[in-house]
Amino acid sequence: MRENGLDRLINGKIRETLDIIETSTYGEIKAVNTNSVDVYLPQRDETLPDVPAFTLQGGGEYIQFPIKEGDKCLVSFSKDSALDWLSGNDIDSTFSFDLSNGFALVGLDTLANPLPLTNITTLKVSKVKIQNDTAELIATLSDITQKLSDTLSGIELMTFASFGTPPVNLVTFTNIKTSLSLLKTDLDTFKE
Repeated sequence: MRENGLDRLINGKIRETLDIIETSTYGEIKAVNTNSVDVYLPQRDETLPDVPAFTLQGGGEYIQFPIKEGDKCLVSFSKDSALDWLSGNDIDSTFSFDLSNGFALVGLDTLANPLPLTNITTLKVSKVKIQNDTAELIATLSDITQKLSDTLSGIELMTFASFGTPPVNLVTFTNIKTSLSLLKTDLDTFKE
């Protein structure tokens, strides 16, 4: 079917409009701010400032991973004003799919540098904080380990005081104390 002048004009305007609409694109984290990230879009050679980053959450609970410069991401653009929505204001839809309405989904890997797929759950972190409203797990485990070591020292002293000479199992006390000390050191490396 051959296009006439009016068809070409309309189709041309539709293509022009679609060319400026962004629904999603890939990017790279250029800066990590207090509550947002700056994302470089290589296909546009442009950096988007203050893009909200996705955090897996629900029901008041969340899992938050550190974000670093150079991390890859997918930026998804909203039809409505992201800033209005995030601020709790009425939504102003004058910026449909505008670059200022992006959200960064961080953690997508490139095919050149993929994470291996496995049948187990792996949590690889340098620091971890698992907490509820009253306590933090790693600190609690570290404290328990210290209390076990202190208790073992007390038992060791009472054993020596009761028998007057070191019992045959002195090596056992020393080995347990060393193991507890190493466990506490390991746990403390995960503390924030």
